[in-house]
Amino acid sequence: MQLFNRTSSINAFILAGNGLYTCTLILCVLWFFPSWGQSEQVRKGKVPSWVEDIKPNLELSESEDNIATSFYYLLVDKQKSIERSDWFGHYVIKMLNNEGLQEMSDVTVNFDPVYQSLKFHKINIIREGKVIDKLSTDEIKVVQRETEMDRHLYDGTLTAIVNVTDMRVGDILEYSYTITGTNPILEGMYDAQFYLRFSLPIERLYGRLVVPKGRRVKVKLLNGGDPPEIVNSEYGKEYIWDQSRLTSMYTDINSPSWYDAYPSISVSEYKSWSSVIHMFNKHYSLDEDSRMKLKSQFSRLLSISDTDSFIVASIRFVQDEIRYLGFEDGSNSYKPEPPMKVLSQRYGDCKAKSFLLCEVLRSNGIKAWPMLVHSYKGPSLENHLPSPGLFDHCVVQISKGYKDYYIDPTISNQGGDLDHLYFPNYHFGLVLNPEEKGLRSLPDANHSNSVTTETFDLEPVGGGASLRVSTVYFGGDADYQRGMFAGSSLSTIQRDFVNFYSTLYPSIEVSRDIMIIDNRNGVNQFIVEESYWIDTLWEKSLEEKDLIYVEFYPLSLKNNLVVTQSPVRTMPYYVKYPLDVTHNTVVMLPESWNVTTESNTIRSDAFVYNYSVKYSGNDITIMHNYKTYTGHISAAAVENYIASHDEILGGLTYMISYTSIVEEDFELSWLAVFIALLTFCTGVYYAIKIYTNYDIPVAVAPTYGKSIGGWLILVAIGLTLSPIRLIIDLYNLPEYFDSSVWRALLNFDASIRYLFTAILMFIEMIYNFLYIPFLFLVLFLFYNRRSILPRFAIILYATTFGFLLIDTVAALSLNPEAYSDAETYETFKDVGRSFIAAIIWVPYFMYSERVQRTFVMKSSKNRKLDGEVTGVNVPPSIF
Repeated sequence: MQLFNRTSSINAFILAGNGLYTCTLILCVLWFFPSWGQSEQVRKGKVPSWVEDIKPNLELSESEDNIATSFYYLLVDKQKSIERSDWFGHYVIKMLNNEGLQEMSDVTVNFDPVYQSLKFHKINIIREGKVIDKLSTDEIKVVQRETEMDRHLYDGTLTAIVNVTDMRVGDILEYSYTITGTNPILEGMYDAQFYLRFSLPIERLYGRLVVPKGRRVKVKLLNGGDPPEIVNSEYGKEYIWDQSRLTSMYTDINSPSWYDAYPSISVSEYKSWSSVIHMFNKHYSLDEDSRMKLKSQFSRLLSISDTDSFIVASIRFVQDEIRYLGFEDGSNSYKPEPPMKVLSQRYGDCKAKSFLLCEVLRSNGIKAWPMLVHSYKGPSLENHLPSPGLFDHCVVQISKGYKDYYIDPTISNQGGDLDHLYFPNYHFGLVLNPEEKGLRSLPDANHSNSVTTETFDLEPVGGGASLRVSTVYFGGDADYQRGMFAGSSLSTIQRDFVNFYSTLYPSIEVSRDIMIIDNRNGVNQFIVEESYWIDTLWEKSLEEKDLIYVEFYPLSLKNNLVVTQSPVRTMPYYVKYPLDVTHNTVVMLPESWNVTTESNTIRSDAFVYNYSVKYSGNDITIMHNYKTYTGHISAAAVENYIASHDEILGGLTYMISYTSIVEEDFELSWLAVFIALLTFCTGVYYAIKIYTNYDIPVAVAPTYGKSIGGWLILVAIGLTLSPIRLIIDLYNLPEYFDSSVWRALLNFDASIRYLFTAILMFIEMIYNFLYIPFLFLVLFLFYNRRSILPRFAIILYATTFGFLLIDTVAALSLNPEAYSDAETYETFKDVGRSFIAAIIWVPYFMYSERVQRTFVMKSSKNRKLDGEVTGVNVPPSIF
């Protein structure tokens, strides 16, 4: 069904404040030909005498640098004469850059050739004060476009196009035209909506409505629109809007489609909604003879005695057997085709299908009426003056007993009995019943929801899993899925489903073909069953070496929870409604598990989200439910709405983990082995050399030295166990000999962090393989009570603490995410123990008399060189 009038592409832009690009108007060209000889409705001519001549100001009121568009309207001049059925348009546009030339160098005007004619008055280029006439030189073409062909609607509108040649940056394009004629189905009645602000700036906006004497119009200001100046003239009463320097106005992102923030004026000659009903009701009525013929014809197709069953069967016949197709030129934009014709040709638009369904039901004694609605602007209809042009769709209202039912005959593949038929949210409708007095408030869309249940049957830990997915759709969701499956092959849908799940499970494959269970009658269910095998389900943790885990994520819910961000807002925010989605995940575990049951609810005026985890036997059941209550929220509620959804998204993932020893691939690095052996041998060499040759003077003769005792017993135990512990630790660190570490070390394209990590491991390896011979050196010096032992013991304790502290800080700084909180705690606990050992034993070995009297022996080599000297008088310090 078509809107109330047809205007030029630029007029459509000016009236609606939307489309910026004229090229989008020509979506399909069915006939293309030079115009003058081909279309008598397009001519050149003078400006009508009733038109007020408005002179544009050709100078910009501000610098071009401050204009954020590629072209600028210096003048938008729209004038309408109701008596003459003339629409006069006059535009003056300055081209600011090449983009402006690309967008606005084509003059396009739309008109319906059935009842309208088009007259161009001028098309000029104004360049440096000189006027260049392009109407007389540039060719005018007429094309037939069908902008709604993808919706199976053809309106026959023609578009006159003038491609203005030799247009240049800085030029001013001025053109004017008049469209004459009005749709005869409207019987001369007039209504319109004038916009006073747009998405582009305009230097001057002039609007003039000329109402002849004896006729009256109502005027309503919408969204803060300015009232017109009203003057009387020889032509009648004139309503004039004259505004200057209009800035751009924008609609907030994700605003509801029905929301209109632009100031405008609603004008209508219709006294009430009843007058609209009486005007159009007559086009939806059959005489008794025609109705009997239709009943006879239809009874051959349906022979059902039960009333409810007959109503449902009639609805489905019109929905499924009469395809949706409309030719809406001229009066057909408002008037439906006769039911017998529609039944014979098996196609029709929304008006024709509704008319057919009404008459079939009426012929069987059932009350039914066509009802005019708007497909998406329903909530705003009650703000406007009565007008047939406010509607773009036709549906059916059925009265049975004391209950009313609402049916959309254009919805195919619909299921459910009369009480469960889905009807969209149209909000308001005009029932073409003479007893109706105004718009009827319509009920919210009856319940639609979907329940998805994913069942994972896990093999033993570390293995794969089978996945069964069952999704049950109800109401409108079932209708949508039924239509989707009807329009695609099962193999195509199966492939799409596999791609959908592969984002989480790359190795997923089909184990059984998809199955469909269609319960179209009754409550209307559509069930989809899927079966898959996932070869690799478990993943290794990057933080804990021995940890593997599985994550479960409700993919069917995610798209409904991702909301549009909107930082600063003044307008309502769109919420998808109705929406009721449940996602259940059942995990059948191969063994008992430590599972914490939990639940959570996040609620607002617009939605509620429920979450729960339950554990029974060896099965975990995770439930998510998201349901909306309204189609929009206020600007003030948006910040909290977005924050709530971010919170929900952050908690959607559920993870189960398992700690085990996981064998990793290991590739021996012979270079690391060589470096370790070289380091170890170097350490052994210097340890032997020190042990053999190095001594210091002592204050006590060996013969008076004491044996190892006292607190030194504790030192003896620690020194004896240290080499053993170090060797065990090195055995458990095969990373030192993993070639991947050394490849990273020698790879100059590696990340800096990974490179420094490899360098740190290299330093650790060198230190540890020097530390082993050093420990054995200290151990031998200790048990042989060598004089140099205190010095090397101090070096041992101080070096151990210092290196451990530096190594720990460096490792945690380079890879903080690689250490759990427990591992970090244990690491710093080792550092603390080393520090305590250092502050105890370093002073002890420096100042203890027991130490001075115990470690007094020299190497055998030095004893021979000294001739078995028994003692030397030296200060008591070892240094």
